[in-house]
Amino acid sequence: MNVPDSSAGESNHDSDDWKSWSPEDFLAVVLHELRTPLIVMKGYAIILADESMNEHHPQALEIISKKIEIMIKLCNGIAEYRNELMGRRDT
Repeated sequence: MNVPDSSAGESNHDSDDWKSWSPEDFLAVVLHELRTPLIVMKGYAIILADESMNEHHPQALEIISKKIEIMIKLCNGIAEYRNELMGRRDT
């Protein structure tokens, strides 16, 4: 498997290497690529909420937070699905 090293800040999104990956490996990379920006966005949403909830756009901050939570739940579902795939492969 030739999985890109995203820790180096490089992205191989235009590469066709992923076509040779197992479904489990593909899902692992997708999860990593989704979770990394989500964690950053969630942190900034918390900071913004603390600093400006009573001043500016409380509805926007609430929507951002809800959408982030939905995406996190989606990532968790993908992770569970990946684990099931791996369990099936091992049996």
